[in-house]
Amino acid sequence: MQIQGSPAVQANKVASWMNEYGIDGIGFDIEGTGLAIMTQNKPEDVVTFFTTLHTQLKARNKQSFLTVAGDLGSG
Repeated sequence: MQIQGSPAVQANKVASWMNEYGIDGIGFDIEGTGLAIMTQNKPEDVVTFFTTLHTQLKARNKQSFLTVAGDLGSG
């Protein structure tokens, strides 16, 4: 997953999309090849995306889940 443009803007778009379609929760499983999110984006952009998304969803009484599974070689 590569974050296109501003991570905060993209997180807000996800939250708005979820609100528009009545979706109550979203989960991200980052493992194996999914760990590429850390190499395809700046670490601070990944943090901004997930922090902003969590904040926006919490304000709308929605949930977000983030599962990260890796090994020592993955960082």
